[in-house]
Amino acid sequence: MMLKRVTIIDIANRVGLSKSTVAYAFSSRDSGKVSSKNLVRIQAAAEALGYRANRAAKVLRSGRSRTVGILFPAPYSPFYAALLSSLQKVIYASGYMGSFAFWEDCEGQKKATEMVLSQQLEGIITVEPGVLPGDLPFPVVTYYNADARFDGVIHDFSHALNSVFGYLVELGHRRIGHISREPGTARTRCFMENIRSRGFLLQPEWLYTHSLGGDNFALGYQGMQAILRSRPLPTALFAHDDQIALGALRAALEAGLRVPEDLSIIGYDDIPGASYSTPSLTTFGLGEDVSCADLLWKSLLHRISNPAAPRKEYLLKPVLMKRESCSFARKEEKIQS
Repeated sequence: MMLKRVTIIDIANRVGLSKSTVAYAFSSRDSGKVSSKNLVRIQAAAEALGYRANRAAKVLRSGRSRTVGILFPAPYSPFYAALLSSLQKVIYASGYMGSFAFWEDCEGQKKATEMVLSQQLEGIITVEPGVLPGDLPFPVVTYYNADARFDGVIHDFSHALNSVFGYLVELGHRRIGHISREPGTARTRCFMENIRSRGFLLQPEWLYTHSLGGDNFALGYQGMQAILRSRPLPTALFAHDDQIALGALRAALEAGLRVPEDLSIIGYDDIPGASYSTPSLTTFGLGEDVSCADLLWKSLLHRISNPAAPRKEYLLKPVLMKRESCSFARKEEKIQS
């Protein structure tokens, strides 16, 4: 037997108030018209009766969907999983609904984008703004990848890679390898700029790039195995993210290298497991006081409320977390003063 849907009329009858008063209580625009005492009574009655607001009806009444699209790669990474979980919480806490769509490849990205754009949205948060058309009727905020059309929350990779090389130079390293998921990423570009500007030797065998779906651990493992076939070996490795770094760490240890005595390794993202590996992983984090989810959501709300405001970009400066996976280069590799 189908249960009868609870309506605002049922709540009004239970608390002895008018239908319009109950309707005001569930309206973000008109809830101020209801006394705090009656709001508490209405909320209690709604919970007791199992009331669920008819979202479609609210959209028709207000003309606003209060829905935002969230376009990200499939969250295999612990970093993205945590970010998206936090983003969902702040969106719902603000009375909005998130339409989340993920992808694993180019075709999946196209379908996810089409699905989200087919809805009535008030905005989008995405890590891949390049696939979006330029004539959207709502604002977009980008994460990680900057786009001159949209507001953004962007990592300062130039700052991060300067920190990487500055730290490794202090430790005497000049032969530095790199493993990345794809060529041309912002992190890889900054890596190469530092190599050239500092006049460091770079053998092609010290660079490894390959797409292996969502398995960055395998990418790091296989990438390190490939780099270990080169001669001479690099004395340090910068990995695109912590999962790649941990996969590389495993391959290096299996090959008989000591980390950090023979090879120093640096990751990126400071995922929870980074501080628990053996040795613990030197990496980059944003610190406890910085919430990417809050910054992204506040940026989108600001743009929704101020559509004509100048473009705004928030630049995050990652912090180098120095742990056990880095040490001085082997004596014969140190830079002579």
